[in-house]
Amino acid sequence: MTRALAAARLYILNKWMLLWLPLILLGAMVALTIVVQLVVLAAGGDQNDVVFNGAFQAVFWCILGVAVAASTQMFPFAFAMSLTRRDFVFGTLIVALVVGAGYGLVYAVVAWLETATDGYGIGAHSFNLMGFAGGSVFESFVFYGGLMLVFFMVGFAASMLWKRFGGKGMVLSGLLFMIVCAGLLAWAGLVDAWARIGEWMSAQTPSSVGLYATAVSLLLAGGTYLMIRHAEP
Repeated sequence: MTRALAAARLYILNKWMLLWLPLILLGAMVALTIVVQLVVLAAGGDQNDVVFNGAFQAVFWCILGVAVAASTQMFPFAFAMSLTRRDFVFGTLIVALVVGAGYGLVYAVVAWLETATDGYGIGAHSFNLMGFAGGSVFESFVFYGGLMLVFFMVGFAASMLWKRFGGKGMVLSGLLFMIVCAGLLAWAGLVDAWARIGEWMSAQTPSSVGLYATAVSLLLAGGTYLMIRHAEP
C-alpha cells in the first residue's frame, strides 16, 4: 500500500491539471448555465419552462483528458522510482477514487443548489439532470462520483493502451469496440429486447448508475494491469 501511495503522489505533482483546471471549468459551466438562461429570458422565454443545456458534461471530458495526459507522463516516473506496474495501477486507482469522490461531492452540492433555488432563481438547470440527479446529496454524490471515476479510468486505460500497443493498437481497438457495439445493437433488435432494455433503464436510480460505473472502473483497472504487464515506459 505504501508503494501504491507513492505512485499516487506522482499525480499530485501537477496540481494545476488535476485540481485547478477542472474546478475552473466547473465554475465556467455554472456561469454559462446562468448566462444562457438569462439570454433565454431576455428573448421572451418563460422561466417555468425548464431547459437542460448539458453544460455539466464538460468537466467529465476534462477529467478524461487529464487522466490521459497525467498517466502518460507519470508512467516513466514510476519506473524511475522503482515502482512496479501493479503499484502504478493501484496508485492510479487511488487517485481516481479521490478525484471521483471530490468532484462527485462538488457536483452533488451544485445539483442540490440548482434544485433548492429552482435554477438560481431564474430556472437555469444543468447539473441536476432535469431532476434525475437533483434529489438527495448522497444519491447525487454516488451518481456523479461513479461517473467521474469511470471517466478517469477510461482515460487511464486509453493512455496505457497507447503505451502498450501504439497508434495501430488504438485504431484496431476502436474498430473492435465499434464492431462489438454494433453487434450488440443488432442482437437486441433481432431478439426484440429493446422494450425490456428500456424498462430496465427507466428503473435505474442515480445510486444504481453510480454503482454500475464504479464496478466498470474496477474492471478497467484490472484489465489495464493485465494489459501493461509488458508495456515499456
